Amino acid sequence: LSQDLGREPNGQELAEELDVTPHEVADAGSAYGSFSPTSLDQPVNADGASHLSDLLPDDDTDAHASEARLLLAPALRKLSDRDRRILYLRYCEDRTQQEIGDDIGVTQMQVSRTLTRILRDLRTDLDDG
Repeated sequence: LSQDLGREPNGQELAEELDVTPHEVADAGSAYGSFSPTSLDQPVNADGASHLSDLLPDDDTDAHASEARLLLAPALRKLSDRDRRILYLRYCEDRTQQEIGDDIGVTQMQVSRTLTRILRDLRTDLDDG
């Protein structure tokens, strides 16, 4: 079409030639270049010290975390509701032992001993399993 016209065609001319709407031509034009991958070596800050690849998650870490969850799930199901609650408060809500004690009505020292026992039991269960 450029050769026939002797210039670049406009959107309307492209639409007529392709038998599509001008809107479809505009959509196609906006998609141009969107499938070109960005280099992972592209700097992400002004000094160029960090690259896009530095922001990608470490697959090994994700795989290990997934494996840990799969192994822990059966062991966690064996715990009492109270023990699961204590673990949840400590490791999911990041509460202190004192805060956990206040929540469940025991002393901080009892929470400490209970956490030690729970973790020991989980390790034993994982080692045996």
